[in-house]
Amino acid sequence: MKPTYILFLAVILFFSFSYKVSAQQPTFNWSQPFTSKGNFRFAGLIDSQLVVIQSRAGKEVVVRRFSPSLAVTTETVQTFASPETPASYLISFVSDSGLVHTLYQYDRKKDLMTISTDWAGRIQVLAAMKAIPQSFVYAIFSADRSKLLVCNFYYHRKTNMVEREFIVLSSSAGQVLYSGSFRLNSREATSGEIKVDNLGNAYFGSTTYRQAGSKLSAKSIATQHVTVFSASGRSVAYSFEYPGRYVPGIDIIQEKNNAVYIAGLAYDEEVKATRISTADLFLYRIDPVRLIYTDSVYITVNGLYPEGKLKKDDRLPYTIRHIYEKTTGGLVLIAEQYQQISTQYSTSEKYHDIACIQTGKDQRSGSVVRIPKFQFDTDNPSILSAFIQDTVYLLYNDLQENLHATGESTQYVSNKKDRNGLFLVTIGKDFQYKKELLYGYDSGQPMPVLLAATPIDNRRIFLCSDEQVGVLMYDDK
Repeated sequence: MKPTYILFLAVILFFSFSYKVSAQQPTFNWSQPFTSKGNFRFAGLIDSQLVVIQSRAGKEVVVRRFSPSLAVTTETVQTFASPETPASYLISFVSDSGLVHTLYQYDRKKDLMTISTDWAGRIQVLAAMKAIPQSFVYAIFSADRSKLLVCNFYYHRKTNMVEREFIVLSSSAGQVLYSGSFRLNSREATSGEIKVDNLGNAYFGSTTYRQAGSKLSAKSIATQHVTVFSASGRSVAYSFEYPGRYVPGIDIIQEKNNAVYIAGLAYDEEVKATRISTADLFLYRIDPVRLIYTDSVYITVNGLYPEGKLKKDDRLPYTIRHIYEKTTGGLVLIAEQYQQISTQYSTSEKYHDIACIQTGKDQRSGSVVRIPKFQFDTDNPSILSAFIQDTVYLLYNDLQENLHATGESTQYVSNKKDRNGLFLVTIGKDFQYKKELLYGYDSGQPMPVLLAATPIDNRRIFLCSDEQVGVLMYDDK
């Protein structure tokens, strides 16, 4: 989630439920519930109407248009997996020519996968990628949704090579800007985070290992990499390795002014696992035009973990979600304990405590506020954050019983039906935090799917729940 729409979301909820205001009256509206549950995505605006897509197993989509008051004006169903159009649905967006559906189709005879668009029933092939039947395809928008990265990767069992093909599109024109590919040896490396920025640069993280079989054992032999591709044909590779430190992963974050950050936390591999308390923060600010880093930070931060003997789940590493610049100088980073556990048959995720890290004006020191959050294996995980006048606002789902939890006694949330409240955490300029319950879901208010929030314009934010879509509007008149 990026600050343009998260900022408005936090302000709306903050003032709607926590404070009385006189000049500004935000609204929080939901549509009527739908008869079927589904994955709702905001595709864009057409003639001031919201275009919302509900995909069904990659075979068809339901296209609904909503008036500003969230009344359904039209509803149509389009099927792609038919003898006439045997393609799979990927993602939709509103271009200059109207609503565009992005599709992909595998050609067994040529070992190719074609990426095409469907506009008003007219199919246009955009690009072709090498592929095998087991190829995995997905799409990622840039922070401002102006660029779309379509990525495919597939594994060659005989050679242990992972090949990745990608294209970058302009979502306003619906045209390919450029394409590229690269390879990884799965015995030596694993793929990491993938992003595309507002200028169309594509970022691919990876981890390489210098010792066979070390992925699950030794921590000190891994090096993190980020490779950047641009429309000009340039590519730049960054590598990160700190002797004696364990780096579990790299985060790639785009915030204001098109700046891109590459950041992470390095842990002391000699510290006993039962007493982890510190980590080193490293951060590089990338100029997306010149593809060089203009600033760097490397500082030690304390307080990410409670002191004393910790359980295994309490020692999860942190991933950095957002980075904000303070008006007085220095940075504020929002991090969350996160771990993805993959087996041969399934993947599960764990999300635990939140950490707010701030650096000094000289960026040579840092401090931490840790907020206990008790979630794991959840289907609506993570947090939303905003940074308004040097104040941090955090939103997340949890148990109402955990409102005053300090970490000494916990009630873990393992799935959606156990969560029953939307929380707001405010961290002021004095770096003290206040946690409050915005509302309980037993009041009838829907539970927002936090990771699905999307900006509509500079005043409105699209939200969805399992059965409804919503709009948060901040009227600053």
